Amino acid sequence: SSQLELSNSFGAALEVGFDYKITENIAINASYWYISIETDADITAQTNAGVVQASTSVKIDPHAYFVVASYLF
Repeated sequence: SSQLELSNSFGAALEVGFDYKITENIAINASYWYISIETDADITAQTNAGVVQASTSVKIDPHAYFVVASYLF
C-alpha cells in the first residue's frame, strides 16, 4: 500500500476574462485562470524490500481556459 501526504500551502492566482454581447440575445464569455501552487509531499510505500519513505517539493501551475456562448432571454 502507498500513502501520499501534502502540506497545506498558499499561492497566487490570476484570472482575466471578458463578456461580449454579439446581439440582443446572444453573448460570449471567455476566461483564463493561472494558479501557482507549491507544497511539500511525503510519500510512504510498502514494497517487497520493506517500507520506503521519501519527501519532495511539488510545484503545480495549472492553466484553465473557459469559453461560453449564451442565449439571453
